Amino acid sequence: MKFFKLLFLALAWYLILNPKFNRSYADISTNSIIRMFCVENVKSEMLKADLKYEESFGKEVFNCYLNKISNNRSLEDSIAECKIESKNNINLQ
Repeated sequence: MKFFKLLFLALAWYLILNPKFNRSYADISTNSIIRMFCVENVKSEMLKADLKYEESFGKEVFNCYLNKISNNRSLEDSIAECKIESKNNINLQ
């Protein structure tokens, strides 16, 4: 029985101290909030342009934006580049 307690304790400490598993709730929450605003903005702009909005398209635009920001692009550049890319994707469909 002591063996299982020690094993459980060791596993718990490993998971707590390992940075791969130690993602903060603030990061997760911030990402969700940014995603919500981004997708709602895309949806709003598409409805203003009388285009049919699809959830998958909003996710694609958000992923584009997140990739650009992750590669140290500025906020304005990321938005502008993703708008151009998404506009090209709409024209192709």
